[in-house]
Parts: sequence; structure tokens; C-alpha cells
Amino acid sequence: MELAKHFIQTNIEPKWMVLRLLPVLPPELRPIYHIDEDKLVTSDINEIYRRIIYRNNTLTDLLTTSIATPEELITSQEKLLQEAMDALLNNGICGQSMRDDHNRVYKSLSDVIEGKEGRVRETLLELLKVKFQKKPIVWEILQEILDDYHVLLNRVPILHRLGIQAFLSILVEGRAICLHPLVCKGFNADFDGDQMAVHVPLSLEAQAEARLLMFSHMNILYPTIGDPISAPTQDIFSGLYFLTSGNHQGVVDTAILTSDAGYLMRRLVEVVQHIVVHRTDCGTVRVKTLGFRQATAASISLGIDDLLTIPSKRWLVQDAEQQSFILEKHHHYGNVHAVEKLRQSIEIWYATSEYLRQEMNPNFWMTDPFNPVHIMSFSGARGNASQVHQLVGMRGLMSDPQGQMIDLPIQSNLREGLSLTEYIISCHGARKGVVDTAIRTSDAGYLTRRLVEVVQHIVVRRTECGTVRGEANTTGTPINKMDEVAINAKTVNWYGRPGASSRSGKKGMRRAPFFSRMASS
Repeated sequence: MELAKHFIQTNIEPKWMVLRLLPVLPPELRPIYHIDEDKLVTSDINEIYRRIIYRNNTLTDLLTTSIATPEELITSQEKLLQEAMDALLNNGICGQSMRDDHNRVYKSLSDVIEGKEGRVRETLLELLKVKFQKKPIVWEILQEILDDYHVLLNRVPILHRLGIQAFLSILVEGRAICLHPLVCKGFNADFDGDQMAVHVPLSLEAQAEARLLMFSHMNILYPTIGDPISAPTQDIFSGLYFLTSGNHQGVVDTAILTSDAGYLMRRLVEVVQHIVVHRTDCGTVRVKTLGFRQATAASISLGIDDLLTIPSKRWLVQDAEQQSFILEKHHHYGNVHAVEKLRQSIEIWYATSEYLRQEMNPNFWMTDPFNPVHIMSFSGARGNASQVHQLVGMRGLMSDPQGQMIDLPIQSNLREGLSLTEYIISCHGARKGVVDTAIRTSDAGYLTRRLVEVVQHIVVRRTECGTVRGEANTTGTPINKMDEVAINAKTVNWYGRPGASSRSGKKGMRRAPFFSRMASS
């Protein structure tokens, strides 16, 4: 009934769903190749066509020439013909896929058309791309254009609007594009061979849009959550951490200030307004320059001797092994169930691993505060405490392919090296991580294409749409925090008592962050 309703709503005749004429591809799209004198290689579609013709002729003979043909034989032949037709249009749509003698699935018309390597996206859309067959030559007029024109820099894949940004360019020697470090995060770019496309908009309208909408100074926030994206990262963090840590003899670290909290808050607001509001680009660029300069002066590099194993690890592991041995005895004598033994064993080794993690930072501070591993992880430049713990502590408990925790922990760390058993146990998570990453990447790309196809007819015509619909805030957390001012959201209504502070937000509603003017409640 649902299918019939769709037929009525779209004015589709049901007879249109039945093929009376079989579409046949041109020979150029289903070629036949001669490999040897007596050996041919043909397209899968040719083989499916051959089966359709053979089964259709057989059915015709059964219906015309034979008089006493059993009804079951005719029905069976009709099913075979329908199976061949399904394999031609979309192989496997009805369950079992049609295969060749080598158990390989035939490629149907749908497989030839759809996907990234299909006829539409690979062949037809390639004709729209500009191909440079000869060596490019820089003309003198290009220098004149680039003096005043903004250029668009594009890096694929474009997962959000920050994948294309406008810049004022400078021609330099060499074939490498010199990209500013503060915009790398928006492009998700690194310097290991990434390729980017440079486009020069020539018309006045295109230049105006590039300057007002796509200029890098206009794209300093995440489009989704409003957090700053043009912010210092990695080497800048390590340089600033090196600058602000250590022994500062002769530096006055305190000052005589009034105890009035209002005075301190006013001074803080003045500083924040000066740096963040009025000096946004200059502030980040100066912080970047300072961080790189100090990172160069620190000369931070990572070596194997910098991975210092925690001294207390040995007796901690011995204590955990003793507890596990006692637990194994209780299980052997029937005092502890197998499930309870597994739970207690996991708790023992988890507690040991966590204690080693807590001992990690004090060990670095006592041995070498300027250890490169400690600087990179503790400053937030690269890595985290969990990764450093696996380097100098212990890898700890691992999961099997089914997601269950293995009660045999990896006692070694990556600095000491793993045994054969520990290496095999650790392979489960590594393999799962690689597979999950590939699956998530393909799924995200496919969902993005579907989203674009669904919403491509929507046009935003005004900055403030005046909607009264919002999201109810029932958690009791404040919704008027400083870090949410830049999320294009503001309060719709308050349902609390009259005169109540808007900072409570217990029964408030927050406007959805789409099409809203950047404002504070």
C-alpha cells in the first residue's frame, strides 16, 4: 500500500516499472580484448547479456515449441531469466549475487555507474577539470595581478568551509607553497607532501567576496562550535612552555596590588579586550613568532635516551603479580568464581597502571624538568599522558577483537620492548584502529554527499530569522558563559521567576545556533 501511495502522489504508472525492452550498452563501453591468439578477456556485462539471451531463448522455446511443458519448468526458467536481469541492473539486489567460474562477483550496470570510480564521477566530471599538459610559465602580468589580488587556496578533501580560504600572496622562488602556520588547522594541512590548488579570482565581484567572506582573517573560528581555529599549536606550545618554565632568578613575579576583586576584574577585562577584540590577528601572529623563536632556542628533539622508565615500576609490577598469584590460588581452590576472578584481576592491573601514570610527572620533574618528552606532552604540543605512559610506564590492559578485556596485561613499555606474547596481544587494538579509521572516513564522506544533496536548495537570506524555537536547558548548567558568546546563539526565553538571574539557566531555552546573530544573552 505504501508503494501504491507513492505511485499516486508522483503520477507514476505502475506499468512503467516493468521493462519491455532491454537496454544494451554500446560496444565501446563493454569491450573484448585479445590476450593470446586463442584467449579473450571480456567485460562482465557481456557475460550477463549472454546469459540473458540464452535464458530468454530457452523460455521462448518452452512456451512456443513444446506443447506439454510442465508449469514448474516454465516457472523455474522465468525465475532464472529474472535473476539474470537483476544481475544486469544491480547484482546482488535480490540476495545471492551472480558469480563467474572463479567465484568472482560480476559487475552490474549500477556498479559501473555509481561510486567515485563510476562512469559519472570519474569520466564525465573529469572533462570539467582544467588539465595543464605543458610546463606553466609565469608571465609578467601575473606579478602585477598578485600584487593587489586575493588568491584562493584549496586543499582536498574540503570537509568544511575552511578548506578554501583567501590570502594575499607573495611570489617566492621554488615550487613549494609557503603556508602560514596558524591556518594549517583549518585546512588540516601538514608538511609531509600535501598538495594545494591556487586559484586567482579576476572579476570585481569575485575579488570582493574573497576579501569580505573568504579572507583568512574572517575565518578564525570553527563554523560549528565557535572555538578559535587560528590558534597556536604544537611547536609554538613547546616554545612558550620552555619560555615560561624553569628558574626565573631576578624576575619579579609578584606586585603590590589592591585586594579589591572589582579592580582586578576591571584590569583583566581591559587586557582581554585589548588583546582579543582589538588585536586579534596581531596577537596570534606575535604569539606564533615568540613560540617559534623560543622553540628554536630550546632545540627540543626526541631521542631514545629521553624515555626514562619510572623507577618504582619494578616493585609495583611485582606486587601486582603477587596479588594475581594469590587470586589464582583462590580460584583454583574454588573460593572465587571465574567471572569474579577476571574482574578482580582487571582491577589489580588497572590500579597498578593508574599508579604508574600518577608517578610519571613527578619522576620527570625530579630527574629532568626539561625532558623533551615531558615538554611535548605536558605543554599540550603533541601527545598526551596516556601515550607517554605507554612509552615509559606500561602498556597495561588490552581488549580482544570482541571488545572484551584480556586479563593478561602488557607489563612492558615501548621503551623496554615487548615480548612475542605481548606483541600479539597489542595487535588486536592496532588492527581494529586501522579498520575503524578507514570505515569512518568512507562513511563520513558518503554522509556528507547525501547531506549536500538534501540541503542544496536551502538559501539563507537574512542574518537573524527571529525564530522562537530553541533547545530546552534542563541540565542546570549556565548557558551564558564567556566561551559561548561566539557560538552564534542567544537566549530565546526564560521560564524562571521574574527577576531571576539569567546565569542560572535552569529552566531557560537557548536558541538553536543556526541563522542567529552573534550575541550574548
